[in-house]
Amino acid sequence: MIVADRKPFSELLEMVDGCSRIMIVGCKGCVTVCKVGGLKEVQILASALKIAGKKAGQPLEIEESVLERQCDPEYIGLLKRKGQ
Repeated sequence: MIVADRKPFSELLEMVDGCSRIMIVGCKGCVTVCKVGGLKEVQILASALKIAGKKAGQPLEIEESVLERQCDPEYIGLLKRKGQ
């Protein structure tokens, strides 16, 4: 059985501190089933980070993406092409 947990929002804020652009990548596999990393959660996290950035006076540009499976290198390659 696979179990996934969401990182605390405060920890995520620390991770993006000082950034102006980030990409949030979810997965349609295990974390979607666990309800911690699929499309809906990517969208919610992006919105929350944008709001936090505006409140702090540091707007954040966020690109959102969801892969079929993050554990498969063939899908990760899609992100590389997307970022070009």
